[in-house]
Amino acid sequence: MKKLKLRIPALLLVIIMIMALAVPVLAANSSDASAATTEAAGGLSTTAAKALGAAIAIGLAAAGGAIAMGVVAGKSACFI
Repeated sequence: MKKLKLRIPALLLVIIMIMALAVPVLAANSSDASAATTEAAGGLSTTAAKALGAAIAIGLAAAGGAIAMGVVAGKSACFI
């Protein structure tokens, strides 16, 4: 239980950091849309960078869900 109490704030901190980094991407207005064809740092277009960010966020959410399901299954198997 103590490990869980330590992991929850760490997980919330990671989520807050991801959300803070996503704000500039989501706040792009229509004048920035014309710049979508220009190359961003790292050789990716803006659209590709947004897609990559979304894929990473979805992957992290899926990994978190899988870990949580494994923990729940492990705890329920303990008491059978």
